[in-house]
Order: sequence, then structure tokens, then C-alpha cells
Amino acid sequence: MDSSARDRKIAALGKVVSARHPSGYICSISRQLLAGKPDWLRSLMGTRAYDWAFMAVICRVLGRAAERGFPGSKIDFVFDECSELRKCIESFESHVHGFPKNMKELAGVAIPGDDKDLASLQCADLLASLHSSYQETRQKNEIYEQWESLGVSMDVFPAHPPESEIRSMLHYAKETDKRQRVAHQRLKILKDQGVKLDDFKE
Repeated sequence: MDSSARDRKIAALGKVVSARHPSGYICSISRQLLAGKPDWLRSLMGTRAYDWAFMAVICRVLGRAAERGFPGSKIDFVFDECSELRKCIESFESHVHGFPKNMKELAGVAIPGDDKDLASLQCADLLASLHSSYQETRQKNEIYEQWESLGVSMDVFPAHPPESEIRSMLHYAKETDKRQRVAHQRLKILKDQGVKLDDFKE
């Protein structure tokens, strides 16, 4: 497909989407905030940029909806499948009960999805791509401007992990990493001396 045909399809999609009066939410986070953590900590919830962006988007959408008022409604969230998603969903399910009452009443489920099958994810990917291009060039292309003119609103906001929490997490990570290294070195010394680890089980 050539670029002109692609742009025509995107423009047509914009008209279909705008007819539903949608709101786009675009969250950004600086990866430098979480730099310096040991590699082994990558699987721990809260140590990845994705974790904070995931929860920030959910809270932003629910907060805005609560302000507008949608009594009796439920808002479900569908995310592209990825390695970080499972723990994020588990965290959401364990924390949603602590949300403010007006947000909790609106909160539906958070589930994984495939953008090859779901038009909503395809639209979200396209919106993210358009905004990402704008962030790089600081120029809105014709499609981006057309979507805005059609009423596709875009709420752009950063995720702000609490600095105190990040410092505590990284301190814990470094201390734990140091203890693991010390334990590994001592076990190696014992092994070199002929001590079998099974001896400690008795």
C-alpha cells in the first residue's frame, strides 16, 4: 500500500472514530527515573516504566470519567499483551478496592488483547504513533491535525512515580543485590573447601 492510500484509510478511520466522540489518553514516563536498578529486579512490579504508565492511564481515565459522571457504567481496559502485563493486572485487581468511591464504581476489568483482532487497540496504536511522531518532530502531520479537527481529544500527561518510593526501592534493590553477592561468594568458598551444601540440611 502506498503512502497516499494509507493516509486516506487513516483519515477515513478518523471520521469513524470521531463519530463516537472519543478521548485519547497518552501517558509518558522518563525511563531515567528507574535507572540504576540491578538486572535481576526487572521482574518486580513497580520497577519498570510500564508499571507506572499502566496505573497512571487507568487512574486518569477513571478520574476523568468520575468528574463527568457516568452512573451505572463500567469502564474496561484492554492492553496489548506483553511480558509486564500480567503482574500489572494483578496489581490493579489488588489495589482497585482502595480507589476513591466514584472511581471504584466505574472500574471494570483489565485484560490482555491482541491488536491484530481488536479495532480499539489498532486505533490506540495509531494515536500513539501519531503523537510519538509529533514528539520527535514537534510538528503535527496532516492526519494528526485532521483527527483533532474531527474532535478526537487528546489528554497528554506524564506518569510521576513518587521519588521517595523510587529511592527506597532502589536502595532495597542494591542492598539485596549486595547480600546476594556476599552469600554467593561465601558459598563458593565453602564449596571450594569441599563442604557440601546438603550437609546444612542435617
